[in-house]
Amino acid sequence: QAAPGVLYVAPGGNCGGVTPCHSAVQAAVDAAQVGDEIRIAAGTYSGVNNQGGKPQVVYIAKSLTLRGGYTTANWTTPYPESNITEINAQTLGRVAYITVADTVVTFAGLRFTYGDANGLGGHSPTSYENYDAGGNLYIDQAAVNLTDCHITDGAAPSGGYGGGVYIYDGALTMARTLLSTNEAGHGGAAYLYRATTLIADSVFQNNRTPTMTGDGPALTVSGGAFT
Repeated sequence: QAAPGVLYVAPGGNCGGVTPCHSAVQAAVDAAQVGDEIRIAAGTYSGVNNQGGKPQVVYIAKSLTLRGGYTTANWTTPYPESNITEINAQTLGRVAYITVADTVVTFAGLRFTYGDANGLGGHSPTSYENYDAGGNLYIDQAAVNLTDCHITDGAAPSGGYGGGVYIYDGALTMARTLLSTNEAGHGGAAYLYRATTLIADSVFQNNRTPTMTGDGPALTVSGGAFT
């Protein structure tokens, strides 16, 4: 088996001479092989696609690592707090959709912002129900690791689930991550549905449910295992 490769992303596709270089995160994801690492330089990355049939900035269906906080002059050591690397859906869809069982995706040093799940469905507790879910991150049966990330300003409707993060039947490990100013009817920042979840050293701040009948302004856990 080939050793994992490294791909690079920078605004305008100018990576300072390293290759392979891409201007969009999705282009790097599409070009990557299973197990590869994608290093992303500081900047804001937008523009939704419709892979999988729904709008999002990044669609992932294979095991990868995505790291932000680099500059085009330093691809060795990331500094995500000073080299802000933002993936912004501009309320035109989700920020990221991660799917396929046994897929393992690691995000580090990234900011996921302004995702909106309105009209996208995704939470189906029964065969005849389908509620909007997962404004910034939607995780479908996959395993996702989040470290040193920000998940902010994500939204699902007043009857929706998981404005910042929604996970169904997968695994989520979160460390040193901020979830702020997200909104949904159920699980303003995160809705964990039949998932295995570990959250450590993280902050939930200013998240909310917009209606009196909502639940879990920060977090709702429904089934699964939660630590």
